[in-house]
Amino acid sequence: MKHSPPPWRQSEKQPDAIVCDTEIPSRSEEHRQQDQKWYGGHCICEFVTLENRALILAAPEFYEICQMWMRVADANWPGIEDVENKMRTLLARIDKEES
Repeated sequence: MKHSPPPWRQSEKQPDAIVCDTEIPSRSEEHRQQDQKWYGGHCICEFVTLENRALILAAPEFYEICQMWMRVADANWPGIEDVENKMRTLLARIDKEES
């Protein structure tokens, strides 16, 4: 899966947009410059509702944890505590931001 690398963050200029600081190669140079001017970063998505913001911001970390989970499962479970701790921390952060 190709996606913009983390961290993703809420745009300071457009609070209902999610941006990253890494250029998005599929965007034209003109669009990348517009994103920087308008959003203060490279636009991941715009018009994000408050109810969905925390989950969208966490998407890259969820993906990373799922990859970790599969590596641990394939290796007969050594390191499961690390994966579980990362997942619990991420879920707690999302729950806190949504409340």
